Amino acid sequence: MFLLAATLASAGLTPLPIDPPEAPVCALARTAIADYVAMTKLTAPDVALDTTSPSAAIFAQCPQILAALPAPFRAATGDEMARVRDAFTRNPATVYTVTAPEIAPDGQSATISIGYYCSGLCGFGYRLHYVRKGDAWVPAPGATNEIWQS
Repeated sequence: MFLLAATLASAGLTPLPIDPPEAPVCALARTAIADYVAMTKLTAPDVALDTTSPSAAIFAQCPQILAALPAPFRAATGDEMARVRDAFTRNPATVYTVTAPEIAPDGQSATISIGYYCSGLCGFGYRLHYVRKGDAWVPAPGATNEIWQS
């Protein structure tokens, strides 16, 4: 690699940086978010997504996902996060959540949790199951399980 860079530099050319491959957890989180939008047929024009709480650490680990969230998702504001935690607010909010994927030790299957919370006792959660097919993550048979509802 160094020899190639030196050769290009001697010719007055600058090599283009090569993007590193996306980490498996990032690829899976990106896939699951897109699948969730399709699965639930989200029609709201503007859907807040928790990107700052400890359970949303996937966005710190994979900032490229946050930079390219699929419609209708956007990062939740601090105000929305405060309102969703307030059971008695007169101005309710709904915020969706995505956890970091849990990849099996063999790297061939994984699960990820996605759901939403609303002000008061409101919300639900899904657990999505995936298997690896080559370089891609695809939903496993019986891929979606509702794990809680309030």
